[in-house]
Amino acid sequence: MQPSNVKIICLFVIAFVACAFASKNVQADYQAPTDWSASLSSSNNSRYEIRNPNPPAIELVYWFNSTDVYGGVSATFNTTATQTGALTLDWSYRFWHEWAGTSASLTFFANSASGLVENTVYSATPAYQGTFVSGSTTLNLSQGYSWGLRVGGRNYDSSSSLSGIVTLSQLPSPGALALFGLTSLMGRRRR
Repeated sequence: MQPSNVKIICLFVIAFVACAFASKNVQADYQAPTDWSASLSSSNNSRYEIRNPNPPAIELVYWFNSTDVYGGVSATFNTTATQTGALTLDWSYRFWHEWAGTSASLTFFANSASGLVENTVYSATPAYQGTFVSGSTTLNLSQGYSWGLRVGGRNYDSSSSLSGIVTLSQLPSPGALALFGLTSLMGRRRR
């Protein structure tokens, strides 16, 4: 067998193994705004919005404008898992928490029969005006149980306003990446 044929067989095996592991990953089941609900720690001049102007991403937006922000406020966004398995998400968080005595945090959570698991991916004091942060996280979901995120903070500014937006999008599964790499290599070999 020629070395190039061995490489192709190895790539097929790698792609097959990656697909087998990817079957434990869940696909995006969170993209419809109607699948989400939200609760705010303060109902005093506050609101939220759930939207997906750029599918397959979802945007979770919050606004608070009252002296309640001096003690800290939060918005909780949640949905229900339709599958059991690992969900890996890219996230970005942009917030405006004004100027004085600010803080901000972003925590993901997933419920299951075993209880609640939380993962704080961002926390800052002081949290500067107009900050943008991003990253990725993996949640272990259980079908029929809620998952989502809690976001918020505080300030002591005379404007007494806080607002922010979290954008979620799903990373490609390892199997999809392996198959993409395989087809790319095979395409190069033919040339």
